[in-house]
Amino acid sequence: MASDVKAAKRGAAPVADPRRDLLERIVASETFSKSRRLADLLCFICEQTLLGNASILNEQKIGERVFGRSAPYDSANDGIVRVEASRLRRRLDRYFNEEGNSETLKIVIPRGAYVPIFEPRLADPPESKESEASGAASASPQEIVQSATGLGGMSSAPARRWFLLWGVLASLALSATVLALAYTSWIRRNAAVIESSENPVWKAMFVPGRQTIVVPGDTGLVAWENLMGRDVTLDEFVRG
Repeated sequence: MASDVKAAKRGAAPVADPRRDLLERIVASETFSKSRRLADLLCFICEQTLLGNASILNEQKIGERVFGRSAPYDSANDGIVRVEASRLRRRLDRYFNEEGNSETLKIVIPRGAYVPIFEPRLADPPESKESEASGAASASPQEIVQSATGLGGMSSAPARRWFLLWGVLASLALSATVLALAYTSWIRRNAAVIESSENPVWKAMFVPGRQTIVVPGDTGLVAWENLMGRDVTLDEFVRG
């Protein structure tokens, strides 16, 4: 770069570029050592960006320069650049989460583009532990009770899930009770009509001296299965 050239003319050592140093560490890492194709792709797009040639980083040019495709080739039918770029994004995430978790600089390739971005990695704020301690010290009486009863150890999502589950069960129980009372009341009011009716449907459904069972829809069963995250077996269904 221009600054390096000027420094060399003055006899001074060129200024180190932390972005190139990062690129070298990534390429030499175990994460990338077994995938030369991804390493070549990363080196090409990073070097072109650092040289100020980001405008040439399109799918066609990368396919020709990195993957040896003939010019011009049909990138609509040959998706090698898109596939390898997606793999490269996942491999970079893996590097920064494992081997490079102490890096202060990060390379990001936005989806839908091939120009890499060098951005600083933000460390966790040092006051986080202090805030947790102060939060525990200023806990409300309700939070203290929840902690003592064991509810405080539940995360908000499972707690909401159980509260929703009990709410659904209570609603189903109330609905079943109301339906049963309404059915009983209706039978008492219309017993004489049912017995004397000549309609074959009513006579088949309501036979004097025989119990008639009304089975509601399976909406409650589906809600239960969704909340529990599993299917209800036939034996469980029969046993209620």
